[in-house]
Amino acid sequence: MSQFEIRKWVRKRVRVTFDGANWIVNLPHYQTVPGTWEPVTEELIHEDGVFPGADMDKVLALLPTVEVDVPDRLVDETTGELSKEKVRALYRGIPKWDHEKVLEDL
Repeated sequence: MSQFEIRKWVRKRVRVTFDGANWIVNLPHYQTVPGTWEPVTEELIHEDGVFPGADMDKVLALLPTVEVDVPDRLVDETTGELSKEKVRALYRGIPKWDHEKVLEDL
């Protein structure tokens, strides 16, 4: 099995950010779990995302989160937490993922 094959998925709750065009999770590989956005608020956030036309600043102020499934290759086997070292090793040389502060905003 290569380092890029997925043996199992691990479920984590992480923060959602806005990149200017889309709501994203700052991970290199993940699958969003439907119906898990929080906090659900009238006219801003529903269980599957952000309402169209919602004020982005108000949404971001709520620090929205969502559950995601991440490949086990991004998780430390002993702690069960996302591993900065594993992400950097897998994506070595790719500036977006190979730096000291990777995963800090989750």
